[in-house]
Amino acid sequence: MFEHLGHIPETTQGKDTTQWKKYLSFLLSTVFIFVLVASITSGPETSASQVVAGDYINVRVVASNVSKEVVANTPKITIFDFVINTDTVGVSLSRLKVQLIGTYDFSLFSNLKLVYNGTQLGNISQVDDQGNVYFDIDHFSLPTGANIFNLILTTPDTINPGDVLKVGIEDPNDLMFTYKGHPFAPDGDFPILGGTVSFVSHGQIKAYNNFRIRKFLAVEGVPYQIASFSLMNEKEMADVKSLIISYDSQEDFSGAQFLLLQDKKILAQTVAQEEGRIVFNFDKLLVLRPDQKVDFDLHSLGLPKGEYNFYLSSAEANGYASKEKSYLDRELLLSHLEVVDYYPEFSLGDLDEDLTLGWNKIYDLKIKAVGSKDIKLNKLTWSLDLDKVGLSDVELVIDNKVYPVDLILTDDKVVAKFNWQEPLPISNTSTEIVLLVKVKNIEPGANILTYLLSDQEPLAEDGVSANIIWSIEDNLYNSYLVPYLPLDPSVLGN
Repeated sequence: MFEHLGHIPETTQGKDTTQWKKYLSFLLSTVFIFVLVASITSGPETSASQVVAGDYINVRVVASNVSKEVVANTPKITIFDFVINTDTVGVSLSRLKVQLIGTYDFSLFSNLKLVYNGTQLGNISQVDDQGNVYFDIDHFSLPTGANIFNLILTTPDTINPGDVLKVGIEDPNDLMFTYKGHPFAPDGDFPILGGTVSFVSHGQIKAYNNFRIRKFLAVEGVPYQIASFSLMNEKEMADVKSLIISYDSQEDFSGAQFLLLQDKKILAQTVAQEEGRIVFNFDKLLVLRPDQKVDFDLHSLGLPKGEYNFYLSSAEANGYASKEKSYLDRELLLSHLEVVDYYPEFSLGDLDEDLTLGWNKIYDLKIKAVGSKDIKLNKLTWSLDLDKVGLSDVELVIDNKVYPVDLILTDDKVVAKFNWQEPLPISNTSTEIVLLVKVKNIEPGANILTYLLSDQEPLAEDGVSANIIWSIEDNLYNSYLVPYLPLDPSVLGN
């Protein structure tokens, strides 16, 4: 249940605030693709499978029916996505009419653009008082495969919070194709309706807990991760300005240091306050998107012994389109953890360097029980990297005595399993464990690289798959968060 985090580089992450436009441009050019791919199998569709001009033609039309909420002032908004898929060369789109359903000002029609593969296609030729929009597309030739079309609203001034739009293709005559001069229409079900687009005044921050372990043991005085969570700002992009982590505990750890990381880089450092808060403020750009979660890790540089609950209680961001604040929608429990002051401390003893025939000491491990006299060892695992050398036997010597233990030797590993009913007691001064292997053949340039395999995940329910297992009474732990691991490897050569 322990993991040594090692050195955390003190680097900061952030970009100049003028770069938010680049983020916005990237988002707008890609978000419709992700939405369309996610909904293409379940969206409304129609098809034409018929003989035209003596050839069998297949045309399939699929629309995204994903509903969404968008801030009204967003500069570009995709309000309808559809795909025309054909397997025949020479098919062209000769007629397209869409209908806008909902509450809106008719002036928005001048701000609609039909886009194909990121480029505007044709112009609006007519708009009637029923909300029908006719496009002049001049018999657009369709390449074989999937052709992605988007109807985009380019100016937000005509949209207000509370407005709702839904776009559809009403009947076959609104979507006409031509092949070798012969017009034809899809013969599937109509209408083909997109998802509802609702317009709001500002975004909202959503939080998600990524921490799988609700309760685990950690080691006092050692840097370790105490929470992991993700944030999204729904309905618009936003720049995070602050996060507040609250905590409750019987222990007073005001002044304890905490780090917030993203992609293993430190975003901010702060200390716990007496009123049960850990406040992170950001003066550099930290972008939240509506289509992608941003992951954060919370680390502590040591907590006193005790039990703790940590919550994400507040988050604040500035919306790019709305120019208004976004806030966290609800408090989120991040973790419940117990800090203990007992653990096995691992270190290296004297290592040999010369490889010879016969018995060789390939690893010298020292273990000390810290904080308790009842720590015992149940399992150890070493990794072996053999080059031009063959092994025939393995033994474990503990405190200068050959110790009866179940040893498994393979080409790349040694596993030592101690008696489960009577595991190996660990001294509070030091217990020395020496790994010996018998070399049966050796070639010039031979070497053996050996290192102790630690655990990067908490102990699984079955417990047997861990590389290192230690215990106190009936409580089993692996080496997750044990300090000073991993250790250096041992290398013997000739």
